[in-house]
Amino acid sequence: MATKSGALALTTSLATVAQCGAGAEVVVFGLVFVNTTAATRTITLRVYQAAAGTPVDVPFTLGAGLDKTWGKPIALQPGDYISAKGDATGVTVVFSLDEDTGSTPVAQGFTPRGVYAAGSTYAVNDVVTDGAASYISLVAANQGNTPSSSPTKWMLLAAQGAQGPAGANGTTLTKGTGADIRAGADDAKYLTSKSLYDASLFVPLADAATIAVDMSNFLNAKVTLGGNRTLANPTNVKEGQSGLIRITQDATGSRTLAFGSAWKFSGGAPSLTTTAGAVDLIAYVVVDAATPVINCTISKAVA
Repeated sequence: MATKSGALALTTSLATVAQCGAGAEVVVFGLVFVNTTAATRTITLRVYQAAAGTPVDVPFTLGAGLDKTWGKPIALQPGDYISAKGDATGVTVVFSLDEDTGSTPVAQGFTPRGVYAAGSTYAVNDVVTDGAASYISLVAANQGNTPSSSPTKWMLLAAQGAQGPAGANGTTLTKGTGADIRAGADDAKYLTSKSLYDASLFVPLADAATIAVDMSNFLNAKVTLGGNRTLANPTNVKEGQSGLIRITQDATGSRTLAFGSAWKFSGGAPSLTTTAGAVDLIAYVVVDAATPVINCTISKAVA
């Protein structure tokens, strides 16, 4: 590839700026038109492509004393040419071009050969891996030359670098439990399907004359009445919490259950099924945690 430069004074007739001969490739770049006169000149640039067979003329004007640089390189194939003219003398075109008149080079690439084997024969440009590095063969009939210790036969292509410093430890997450979900106070733990299931299990309430209700301990609760009882107003109430409370009569039966003021039933507090071993189910939802207000419905004798 040869680079050439030149200058051509334009006349009113087309003059060849660059052309591409047989077997060659030409790239014209740095075309600069210079108007050395005191008048505006009209210039015509002609580009002829042999493949198209028709020249393309590009006329433009150039003010007095000004110059214009052609913005893009122009590639020419065999038979192509560039010519130019002016409407009067006084314009010079300065140009540079790269010309390749040699034969078309044959592309050569690497040939991957996998892990180096001492018994194999390698050709020039064969690439192997040896240890934590890869090498390219520099010679033909390359056999029995360990790449890592034969620098005249093999050239290091790539190698494993030193191990970098350890990064910072990532955040360690803790699995949330069913109790965590029921408490609803921790937002730093991850959940599993089992922890979600565990959260819905019925949690026993301690049977007493007044049954204490801590809503941070359950979503669903259960109690077996051993006497006439009162369901106390709950603590740790969270607005929107909902679930079920299963009330079971003991073997004696006929137990009653009064309700604290927070438990609201349509039509007033209900009576329970009094049959021994009977099960009633209270569905609840917290609509106001501050007061609190808990709307409830009861399904009787569900078991």
